[in-house]
Amino acid sequence: MSISRIIIFVGLYLIASVANATCPRFAAPSQFADTPPSWGNDSGPIVAGFVDSKRPAGNLFDLIHGVDLDSYNAVDYSKIIDCGGKFAIVRINQHANDHDSLDELFSANMAGLAEQQTSAFPYYFFALPKELRKIAKFNGNLSDSDEAQFRKIYESAGVQAAQSFLNLLKTAKYTVPTNEISGLKGMFVAVDVEQTPLDAAQANQNAAKYYGTFYSVAVCSWIKAVTVGLPQLVPVLYTFPAVYGDYLRYAKPDVNPCLQGLPVWVARTYGNGWEAIRETDPSHCTGTPSLCATDKLVQQLCEIQGGNRCIIHQYTHRGTAIAIGKPSKGIPPHIDLDRFYTSKTVAAPAGTQYVRIEDAFK
Repeated sequence: MSISRIIIFVGLYLIASVANATCPRFAAPSQFADTPPSWGNDSGPIVAGFVDSKRPAGNLFDLIHGVDLDSYNAVDYSKIIDCGGKFAIVRINQHANDHDSLDELFSANMAGLAEQQTSAFPYYFFALPKELRKIAKFNGNLSDSDEAQFRKIYESAGVQAAQSFLNLLKTAKYTVPTNEISGLKGMFVAVDVEQTPLDAAQANQNAAKYYGTFYSVAVCSWIKAVTVGLPQLVPVLYTFPAVYGDYLRYAKPDVNPCLQGLPVWVARTYGNGWEAIRETDPSHCTGTPSLCATDKLVQQLCEIQGGNRCIIHQYTHRGTAIAIGKPSKGIPPHIDLDRFYTSKTVAAPAGTQYVRIEDAFK
């Protein structure tokens, strides 16, 4: 090969390399732009690429990167791969006025991701009927018969939501795939559980406990009804630490095994892109009691007998890479970014547990 051809070849290689280096890669904890603290409801570091996570010793956690999408997002599917992403979680339903409809971009999102050979699975936004989110009526103590009656009502809501999910699969003509992601293999479907009471200001702690009891019943009845028709399904619980700490942790013993057996996709954002799930150094929250308190809720949610079940971490809602479109009110287009930690299954008294390998208890 002549010198001139070598130069041309090297030049083209460098150009291609630059073209493929679509967005930078970061490592947390670090200093990121996070001012203002939020764009509406969207918080977390403002980053133009995926953010790796450091162990306390300084080396990086073993994980893969991805995104979650719904009809509010417009994305360049090829850029997910170019930026180093390997998976996506896609909302299947839009919920309004106590009614589900197919997310208008679900099919397009799944098709676009499949074209890029990106592993993807759906998530279902689990919404209670509005009347069931009014809990001030639980401020007093319920009789055993009244509590049993409310449990049946919430259980029925879960079954109805499960049927809605199964109907949406048929509407979309979509079959949940068996994915191999970050060391795990299964038919994954995430259930988004994040609704707080509509009248929380009028409700006391007693009402919050009852709501947690009934909410848990509804979620577990959804899981039971869905897995009857799809027994190979692996439900993944998406939630916030406060939703778990304020409500779901009050599940009664007969329901608790259901929730304790679920792998978790946790939504927790820190301005420094922090790993969020477990950290031995509490200095990041010194002087901020509310932050330290939330950290404890994260640990309560994530740590179970088998290890750390928070296998997916949604660490920012303000990832500016991959998203396309025009800025709105000075805010650039942005999407949620997620980490899926290398995980495994372990046997435990509560049944099969899905836990992160790095944090498995000894």
